[in-house]
Amino acid sequence: MGERTGARGGGVEERGQPTRGRGEWSGPDILDICSAAGSRHHYSRGVVTGIKDANNVIAKTEYNDPYDRPTRVTVGVGLTGSENAVTEMSYPTAFANESRVSKQLDATRWLAYKTTYDGFGRPLTANAAEDGNHASFANFTIFSKRVYDGLGRVKFATNPYRGSGGAATDGWTRTAYDLAGRVIDVATFSGGPDSPPPDYPATSGGNSLYTGSVVTTSSPVHL
Repeated sequence: MGERTGARGGGVEERGQPTRGRGEWSGPDILDICSAAGSRHHYSRGVVTGIKDANNVIAKTEYNDPYDRPTRVTVGVGLTGSENAVTEMSYPTAFANESRVSKQLDATRWLAYKTTYDGFGRPLTANAAEDGNHASFANFTIFSKRVYDGLGRVKFATNPYRGSGGAATDGWTRTAYDLAGRVIDVATFSGGPDSPPPDYPATSGGNSLYTGSVVTTSSPVHL
């Protein structure tokens, strides 16, 4: 049997017995039966699985992941149409070093995103789809790319670009750092995603000079 108890600030806590093997709440859903705003937690994991706001709108989070990472968030549980929105997430595996996010746009369309990573878990490319499909089978057509220096800092980053077609948005941003890891130069360059700009200081953009507690920044030069 489950038990409800009062909590400080007018909130509500829940106590009960876990279901067999999963540690989930086995009593009545406290977010359905309470009239005040509150939250619901997984019995053994300690993570938030549901939140009810002051307008009685419930957001539910599911954790179908061995590392307790959220895999599905539903906002507006029990509501219909645009008041109900679903976001689904997947994470890197031994077979694909990428994560995907699908955000429900309406009853038939999704906003889909994919990020790929290097061996250190740093994002290499960020991709977006325009076909309205779920990320699990979407065709990704918009990309952006990052290149890192030896210390893991972003050295080059592209503008968002399409894999084919016009190149109106092609370009790069280069960032340079001093020995303390502070940004000293930011410059922008034209060029496609396969043509990164020259290393600093071959050319210079807007730069910052650090002298004690004074930082002097010059205007960037677009090359």
